[in-house]
Amino acid sequence: MNCPKCQTPAAAGATHCKRCGAPLSSKTAAAASSSDEIDLMPLEESKQVYSAYEPPPGVDAGGPPAPPAEKGGTKSRAKADPTAPPGAPGADYVPKIRGANAGPAQKNWTLIVGGVVGVIVVGLVLWSLLRTKTEFFGKAKFEQPVPLGSGMVKLENFNVTGTFTYTLDVEVQDGELLVGVVQRSPKDPQKLADLKKCDGLESLKKGEKKQFAGELKHKEQWSWMLLNDTKKPARAKVKFQATPQ
Repeated sequence: MNCPKCQTPAAAGATHCKRCGAPLSSKTAAAASSSDEIDLMPLEESKQVYSAYEPPPGVDAGGPPAPPAEKGGTKSRAKADPTAPPGAPGADYVPKIRGANAGPAQKNWTLIVGGVVGVIVVGLVLWSLLRTKTEFFGKAKFEQPVPLGSGMVKLENFNVTGTFTYTLDVEVQDGELLVGVVQRSPKDPQKLADLKKCDGLESLKKGEKKQFAGELKHKEQWSWMLLNDTKKPARAKVKFQATPQ
């Protein structure tokens, strides 16, 4: 039999319509049971349900729309998609990194040269302060005739820092003299009797000449001298010179 409301075929013995739920009358049920003919109606097509994450057929499944163009008419470039398959739009895009292709920074040669010059200047200053100075204290050069009366003395004291060489040339023109270059302190006695005791003195007579030569070292004290220990006057030509090494 069929439902009197929606005409949907009902099974034998059913009391309600399986589609609309309307009650089936006993008369209708009895009539349906006595009849061997059954009317079949096509069922309503089922509606296809789509997932919220799957687009329906016919809709483009591409990615999100491209961002709008930047102001001023410059086209924006899509960022690379690491999940995009090869050949897909944006898969081959490599972002540019500022300074990635820049060459090595140039050295500041001005600062380097300035530093080297500064080191040289400091080194020269330290060297000048620490080095041994070469100085001569006294008469480094003497050249003149020296007359000496009986019992008189001609004495020149000097000292040095560093190293010097010296020469003393004496030519006796009259009388007799004791001559020499002696290492001694200027504070030592300078009387004739005391000076005659110094080592290294030589006696020169009229017409004789002698050259004394040697080396003067750092902080040494010396004296060259002419002594007349006779009762007659004497005279000599003297030349002394000290030269730094």
